[in-house]
Amino acid sequence: VRILPRDGRPPALPAWLRELYPLRTGAVEIDGLRLSFVDEGARAAPPIVLLHGHPTWSFLWRNIIPLVAERYRVIAPDLIGFGLSDKPVDEPD
Repeated sequence: VRILPRDGRPPALPAWLRELYPLRTGAVEIDGLRLSFVDEGARAAPPIVLLHGHPTWSFLWRNIIPLVAERYRVIAPDLIGFGLSDKPVDEPD
């Protein structure tokens, strides 16, 4: 696993979407694939992980994350193939 530099936000989003999704994001590389995640709240706070279902992404939690992040560190990954994470095209992936 390689943590990618925090250059702000993964792929540039259209302004209208960034307004709806103004969350702090990061990414890690796993087996050559970029997995994007939201990371909000104090680093020292107890962590909570929010997982999305199929076919959604962390955008699903956009209204909940700010509320929960007041007391917890919230991590919400975009599973591979969804949201801002890589979308592999090879069948085995």
